[in-house]
Amino acid sequence: MPKKHPQRVALPVSLAFVLGCGGPPTVEPEVSVALSPSKVSSDGKPAIVTVQTTDELGKPGKGSVYVESSAGSLSGGATLPLDAQGTASTELTCDVKTDAACGSDVVIVSAKWKTAKGRSVSATFSSALVGITVAPPPCDGSVVNGSWKRADGLTWVMTASQCALHGTAEVTGFTHAATGTYNPSSKTWPWPVTRTNTTTHCSTVMTVTATLLDPTHIRMSCTGTDGRCELPASYTETSDYTKL
Repeated sequence: MPKKHPQRVALPVSLAFVLGCGGPPTVEPEVSVALSPSKVSSDGKPAIVTVQTTDELGKPGKGSVYVESSAGSLSGGATLPLDAQGTASTELTCDVKTDAACGSDVVIVSAKWKTAKGRSVSATFSSALVGITVAPPPCDGSVVNGSWKRADGLTWVMTASQCALHGTAEVTGFTHAATGTYNPSSKTWPWPVTRTNTTTHCSTVMTVTATLLDPTHIRMSCTGTDGRCELPASYTETSDYTKL
């Protein structure tokens, strides 16, 4: 009797495969900062700061982003909500007239964001500052304007054009004239005095420095002369003057 062999049955092969069991792939979250225009004007014209975020799944970020600038209107920082595209925008202005930091060469804008999973990411954008340069306020030497009298009666009459000073003084037999530039910080000015003999018309140049002691008193210190006429080169004197 022939031996029977077990019957083999071909089974269909399943085409369903498990492609992964760890969830969707992840990427590095990102945040970026852009400015439009890319160069910030230092005269207060606004630039638009735009922040773009992407989370670990490559999707638009959620939540809020913190934006701060090294100068200008965002120097105190601002928290901005992210929209459905993971972006946030705001204005940045930088006016050197009201913020001295806007007189630098660049302004740096930074953005910091924390993903839903708690990861912190940040980015910066450096923008050149362009525009106006504010000149320092004009020098004011008007505090020296007026008449200043020495104890022996010699009186200087001084006038100031900003910090450019001019003065004259007369005493029997002599005239004096001088020009100088007032320094508001030290309250001093070089005061080379030309002393002229009204009879011989011989002039001596005296090396003098003047100091504003207070609003009503000036001190003039002579440390030498050019050695001409009546005064030797070694001549020195210090005199105080009171404002009339």
